[in-house]
Amino acid sequence: EALMFVYILDHKFHFETENLCRMFYPNSEIKLKYELDEYEGDKIITQLLNKGDVTELSAKADIGGKTAQHSKALTDYTDEVGEYNLALCVFECLREITGYTPAWGLLTGVRPSKLMNKLMLSLGKEEAKEYFENKLLVSKAKTQLAQDVALAQTSAMEMSKPNSFSLYVSIPFCPSRCSYCSFVSHSITNSNAKRLFEPYLDNLVKEIELTGKIAAENKLRLESVYFGGGTPGILSAEQSERLITAIKHSFDLSTCREFTFESGRADVTTSEKLETLKKCSVDRISINPQTFNNSVLE
Repeated sequence: EALMFVYILDHKFHFETENLCRMFYPNSEIKLKYELDEYEGDKIITQLLNKGDVTELSAKADIGGKTAQHSKALTDYTDEVGEYNLALCVFECLREITGYTPAWGLLTGVRPSKLMNKLMLSLGKEEAKEYFENKLLVSKAKTQLAQDVALAQTSAMEMSKPNSFSLYVSIPFCPSRCSYCSFVSHSITNSNAKRLFEPYLDNLVKEIELTGKIAAENKLRLESVYFGGGTPGILSAEQSERLITAIKHSFDLSTCREFTFESGRADVTTSEKLETLKKCSVDRISINPQTFNNSVLE
């Protein structure tokens, strides 16, 4: 596995910088450094320099024997403008060295449809598309996809009322923890997690009841229920029925358009559990596999 050092000099945009590097070099071990040294291996040096009224942002990459350097001089500096321009410098360096242009351009760590929705509200549909393609360097196909999804989301949101809300029920436990998982979750094979499982469910029922009272007092309208995790499928049929019954007793479900239960792991999904969900009026399950390829999972 290749090693790459990313130097973060006099700026605070380490998150965006690191993620851009990972996008171009997903198999490299990337480490951040905050002081310049004499390291001779693969590296990219990013820097912010104040020169009077001008702020200069630069990126210099030296990777696999190839070098590239890009910089931007700004007279109207803000953190938002600075982060964008430094990201652009890094992106251009890595694109020049690798010859690869990511289809999602500069976008990292953001839901494209959420950003597209925001831009359409402020700029309109066509200018939002131009912003994606010309400023964020997203491909035409991905730009269109982001807008299609954003418009579908908007039509769904427009069906809601000002006092609408959705209920998310968290089951932060799994039969085992996947190595790629970044969610708050605990393997039930861990003795501490196993010990907390039943008390957690007891307190969850209490919280459902309390939240139901708050919703009723504020005349809120429940649109959807979602059991997420972790792995909600880890619940037994009896535990699932207990929680769903608590929701039915605590909330007015007459306006609920969708009741979803995550059931993405085959190792905890049984016919008995699915029959229980059906009996309890759950009308949608979310399979959400990361992949059906066992070698990838391994």
